Amino acid sequence: MGDKYNQVSFASYNILNPCSAVKWKTVEGLTKEAKDIDKFELRAIVKQGGDQWKKHSNWNERKPFIIKNIINIDADVLCLQEVCMENVEELEKELIGYQFCKIVYDQYDTLKNPDARFWIGCVIIWKSDKLELIGKPKIIKNENQVDPRIHLCLSLKLLNSDNSDNLIFTIACVHLSGYNPEDPVDRKRKNAKKGLNGLKNVYDQMEKMGKDYRSNIFVIAGDFNEDETETETDFSRVKFLEEKGYEHDKCMIMTEPSKDRKIDWILFKVLSGKMYNLKSAAFYPVVFQLLLKPCDLHLDESDHLITATCLNIKV
Repeated sequence: MGDKYNQVSFASYNILNPCSAVKWKTVEGLTKEAKDIDKFELRAIVKQGGDQWKKHSNWNERKPFIIKNIINIDADVLCLQEVCMENVEELEKELIGYQFCKIVYDQYDTLKNPDARFWIGCVIIWKSDKLELIGKPKIIKNENQVDPRIHLCLSLKLLNSDNSDNLIFTIACVHLSGYNPEDPVDRKRKNAKKGLNGLKNVYDQMEKMGKDYRSNIFVIAGDFNEDETETETDFSRVKFLEEKGYEHDKCMIMTEPSKDRKIDWILFKVLSGKMYNLKSAAFYPVVFQLLLKPCDLHLDESDHLITATCLNIKV
């Protein structure tokens, strides 16, 4: 009797938060008129609070293409970044067949601060007919840091497949703090270290969750906010995970076209062997195949490209 395989695909997508796009004058998220407004004026409009910034946002034009990209990539699990409360409600109505984990918004008090409905958050969605949630999802905060970013971690069980009882995924969606590669060395190292510490906290929490739910596959996906030229530094986020046994599909296509860099990653760690009821697993890049067919993906609806990869699991 030959080996049996299961296949699970993952995607990561920073959809560009509409409010953040106006605040930081990210052109992919602006109306044509807003592109001619000074960045400090746009920032002042956002700081005033309320909905005034919305007239400078092109979210209503971008939204259908973002939804179409998610549908076309057809991943089993998607890790979404820069999603606000308003966005997630709109996406949930359109993406039928996906289960949403959006507990990050439980941290935002919209009664005390109505503008919290525009704050960014991480969301994980998955095909409900292929995977099911086990245990409780976990919000991961950057403890003892000024950076308020909140990451999300959960465990999923594969359904309706040979030996699916043995395949448990622990998955984290991250949006790490960034830094400017052109900053002076001291400042860059300080900010790079802050982002790395946030990732280390995610790693530790995932290890605990993985033990609790007996996971044999770990996946970390999201916006690492790390310039690829920095991946060999002492505070490299990708390098840290590689040293912990994580791998990626080696696809180095840029995911932030305006800055010509790859900062969105999907990394995995497989615990193989009889103890884990799993022989091996290998990733290959889905996004590379889809980018050969431009009609399948819209590439200017966000400042990030959607990136995806697929895991072949031998059980």
